[in-house]
Amino acid sequence: MKMRISSLLATLSLMPFVLWGQVIIQPYAGHLFGEMENANSVVKASINQASELLGEEIQSPGKFDGGQMYGLQLTYNTHSDLFININVGYHSQKLGTSQVSVLEPGSWEYRFERKVELYDVTLNLQHFLNYSSWRRLNYYLGLGAGWMMLQADSYTYSTASMLPLDSRGSFNRSIFSGNLAAGMRFRLAGLLFLWGEGGLQYGNFGKLEGTVTTLEEPRPVPDQTETEFDLTGFFVRGGIGFVLPFLR
Repeated sequence: MKMRISSLLATLSLMPFVLWGQVIIQPYAGHLFGEMENANSVVKASINQASELLGEEIQSPGKFDGGQMYGLQLTYNTHSDLFININVGYHSQKLGTSQVSVLEPGSWEYRFERKVELYDVTLNLQHFLNYSSWRRLNYYLGLGAGWMMLQADSYTYSTASMLPLDSRGSFNRSIFSGNLAAGMRFRLAGLLFLWGEGGLQYGNFGKLEGTVTTLEEPRPVPDQTETEFDLTGFFVRGGIGFVLPFLR
């Protein structure tokens, strides 16, 4: 009897995951290649202006060029070749530089920080190319639409008499977004598979609304960014997928 049960369990562990259930969890990590040209040009102009006023070269804080992204996908198989997918993702990047006077030590300190955080909730349709649960490798094309929210924070501080600054800003905006993708799944066992995909995502936010504080006005004042934020670009992501066998 024990041998029969063991044999049955071994057989079930090798069965395709779709026979166990239809709901699939897919945590992932990836990279967003969204380079914000306008934001980078504004950052560069601000640093150049500070360098001129302070009479010393300020080190570059870097530039916005995308970076790591993390998230979770919930997938449901509605048809042999068609899957519905809900994606929740997060991406952030921070720039910064801090400097004191080299020519006149102790005369001034300068700080410049910028941070963006991207939140993404998307509904995707994935069409597999002649999908087979027994096949080790399956390919698909995806189309998605959803909601994206961008949070941007800024901090600029200077103790120099020729450039007195203590400013903080907090801005955000939500937009409708979309993406195109192509991906694959590599089945490991009955309930597990590896997956990866790459694609193009739309994320042009334009100018953001928010508040800013300054030396002259320490209370938050409604404001709009001079910078236009565009995170449209390519992405790659992947991870492991596993089925919830108790949900059919």
